Formats: sequence, C-alpha cells, structure tokens
Amino acid sequence: MLSENEAWIKELIEERFKDIGFWLEDQDGDVNDVDVDDIEIFEESLLEVGPDRALVSLSARIRFSADVTYDDLATASYDSEDKVLIPWQKIDETVEQEVTLEVGLEIAIDVDDPEFFEIESIDIQSPSMSGIGITVEETYY
Repeated sequence: MLSENEAWIKELIEERFKDIGFWLEDQDGDVNDVDVDDIEIFEESLLEVGPDRALVSLSARIRFSADVTYDDLATASYDSEDKVLIPWQKIDETVEQEVTLEVGLEIAIDVDDPEFFEIESIDIQSPSMSGIGITVEETYY
C-alpha cells in the first residue's frame, strides 16, 4: 500500500518539509525560499496495526535547493571605532543540500476493504523543532 501511494506520501512530506523552518549556520543572512528537488523514501517500518489504523515510520532523504541572502564579507570595511565589520554588499545565491528525516504516518485502514488507504496525519519527527541549518560554502579570491 505504501509503494502504491508513494507519490502522495512524497507530496505530503514536501508540504510538511517546507514548514520546518530554515536558517543559515555559517553566515549572517536569511533563507528566502526552499524548493524540494527529490525525495527518496527508504527503511519503512510498521510500528502498530489495528482494525482501523496503522502507524508507520519511514526515513526520507530529501534533496533541496535554498535561495539565501547573506553579507559579502569580502566587500566589508572595518570600523575601528566600533570594532565591527560593515559589509557593503549582499550575496544572493542558491545552495543545494540533502537531509535525512524520520517521518511518522498515521494511516486509516479497513480490514474488510484491502484497497482502502487514507493518510490521517504525517509528522516529521526529526530534526528538532529548531529547523534545519543550511551551510554556505564561501569562496575566497
């Protein structure tokens, strides 16, 4: 049933993934937009089954692109009075990353109708509520 509904499950994971929250780990800047490029589902485990529902855990490898904006420190000047760098330009770029998440599904089933399959809830169980940190590889000239 999971493989027959894989496209629907991936669509729900993508929707939930975009709501997680993203931040830059290695730059002072913002994550403006995230697009999911690919989702690979693996390691499916049936946790519990009853007469009307089943709980399933799965791992999902998500490859995504993030549009980010951050200070260009190569253009910064140093303010010796305040002892801070003042960047004069920003960098806008798209970075690609991959993350593996644990996902929980609650599925409505009917033992009398083996074709019945409805996802009642989907929960991304990792990472933590703090979201996903995105790293930017900086190039020095």
